[in-house]
Amino acid sequence: MACAGHWVLGQGWRTLPLCWTDARGGCACGSGHAPNDAGKAPLSAQGVKDASNDPRQLDTWRSQWPDANWGVACGPVTVVNINNAQLAERLAKDAHLLTTLFMVASPGRNGVHLYVQEEDGAEPGCTLSTRNGAAIGSLHGLGGYVVAPGSTLAGRPYQALNSKPPLPVDDLQAWLTGLLERFGVPIEPFRSSAAFPALPPNGDTAELEEAALQKALQVLHSNQFMRLQAVLGDPTSQGFTSRTEADWFAVNKFMDAGLSDHEVALLWLRSPLGERPTVRRRPGYVARILAAARAAAMRLQPS
Repeated sequence: MACAGHWVLGQGWRTLPLCWTDARGGCACGSGHAPNDAGKAPLSAQGVKDASNDPRQLDTWRSQWPDANWGVACGPVTVVNINNAQLAERLAKDAHLLTTLFMVASPGRNGVHLYVQEEDGAEPGCTLSTRNGAAIGSLHGLGGYVVAPGSTLAGRPYQALNSKPPLPVDDLQAWLTGLLERFGVPIEPFRSSAAFPALPPNGDTAELEEAALQKALQVLHSNQFMRLQAVLGDPTSQGFTSRTEADWFAVNKFMDAGLSDHEVALLWLRSPLGERPTVRRRPGYVARILAAARAAAMRLQPS
């Protein structure tokens, strides 16, 4: 009997096994996943890094987790996840979109997934917000994943709305900006076209640190930025058990927003967010935070 993972392999993509839920939407895989992760968290040790297009691996996973949901490892495709229910409903009913690209209804927040192929190669994922700062979704690109159609949350399916292939796009930012403007939803730029400069040989990073901070302010709305400041300033008051856990959370948010390792490391040296009294005396600290963030990023779940 075929599963959602077989559908993913049939598209020529890689798949990975995910948690599944009970009738109420709680974690049913035995790992005790948090509500936001239930039905979406990877089951294999390295998450999306374990994603495979080998049918034998799929059979092994199915034998181990016969009730698993399944994910699509992004990269060959980029998925635009719109989790604003009103906007998602309008997109899902649009006749032009239904005949243009592959779309999947997402049950978690009554959202919709739009599948595209970036002509210049997939980039890492990032968040999406309107110009007034309202979060409307996210992009899932290279190194990310989404829940595959055929999977379920609390018995509600991720349902394919058509059988079209992903839409090839030359410039994802221009295409998505134009699309959402047609629906009266102007969005903030979500990618910087300028390459981030290399570190200067003399080690003077002040200007580059400032550039990293400015980029962070561009890709994160001020409310999100203030939230990260609160997390880092007093982790326990924000529900974190340690400063390290809060660090990981903040770094993940920057990486999810599209900042590179290099940019995050530079940002971490700036006092408005990441600086700690010990950072400059312990240069390995940033490297360890980034390594931990990479591991934690595999556990970030799409909607």
